Amino acid sequence: MTFLSSKYLILCRYNFGKHTYDENLQYITSLSELERKRVDKWISEMKTLAQQSNKQYEPFDEARFRPLIGIDTVRYFIQDMWVKVSDQKKMLIFNIAIFETRYRLLKE
Repeated sequence: MTFLSSKYLILCRYNFGKHTYDENLQYITSLSELERKRVDKWISEMKTLAQQSNKQYEPFDEARFRPLIGIDTVRYFIQDMWVKVSDQKKMLIFNIAIFETRYRLLKE
């Protein structure tokens, strides 16, 4: 069995340089909803093709894979990574401050 994939990628050729600041801002603001609609359409098309293929293609497992697709998923992952890095940085600074304090106390 073959899984439908790269043949049906969703591409957007929006060019920020060809639009005004306000148009770009509007595009970015609506990107999450626009992407959701395009991905939903893509999934629907994949399901239709899988049904029409006489079991040549596996149907798309929406419950399993839909939550992994999209800019919001990436955005939340990046935000989570930043929080973890920020927490680690704070902990490192705190440990350095403790080390410096102990060093000064031992030196005196």
